[in-house]
Amino acid sequence: WSSDVCSSDLGGDVECACAIIDKITEIGKKVVVETIVCGKAHSAAALILMAAENRSAYPNSSIMFHPCHYGLSDYHDQNRAYVEFTEATYPKLMRFVTEQARMGKRQAKTFIDKSKVGLWLTAEEAKSDKIIREIIGENTVQE
Repeated sequence: WSSDVCSSDLGGDVECACAIIDKITEIGKKVVVETIVCGKAHSAAALILMAAENRSAYPNSSIMFHPCHYGLSDYHDQNRAYVEFTEATYPKLMRFVTEQARMGKRQAKTFIDKSKVGLWLTAEEAKSDKIIREIIGENTVQE
């Protein structure tokens, strides 16, 4: 059995993303799950992408990671407790991403440092960083 999760999403709520990640992880113990980027996987959607062992994207897709509440200074002032909660969650989420991508310590540190200011990746860059394993439609024959 297998299951595909296809996404073209700007992201959203971190807690909802974590719930979806938990469900994909649970299902992944029973069937093969593949997450596929069809256009964009930004913010929380990029985290959901990482939940599956098999991750791919179409050639013109983009993937974006950033800290929680990136660019929302008014939100910081009005919701300090929630911001503190999500900021404490961010290192755990980045550890999840780098472990799923099987990055070495040096590569993980570089990736996390770049994501702190917003990290936009093309499909090719995402494949190079091990965020995805395959670009759909790309010739996969090794020379």
